[in-house]
Amino acid sequence: MVFYAQDDSSSLSAENVRLSYKDLLSDINVQLQEPVMDDLFLLGVEFRPCEDSVNTEVYLDIFHQAGSLIDESTQRLYDRLAQLQAQL
Repeated sequence: MVFYAQDDSSSLSAENVRLSYKDLLSDINVQLQEPVMDDLFLLGVEFRPCEDSVNTEVYLDIFHQAGSLIDESTQRLYDRLAQLQAQL
């Protein structure tokens, strides 16, 4: 579950997650290999002030991707990619 960041430039802003949810779900799939998940869901939660009252509106996005077992060489590539991203 992702509570969207309020800062539009954040990697977890609503717009950025909506554009890259496939990559996020692929990363989750890589990490959940034992046992592999049949289905992966990403829930996005956004809070906005209501324009005509003091209430808060809540918006939910639901993204789905089928899980899959990946081979060892692909797992190594994802592990290396994670290391490189951590260095940034």
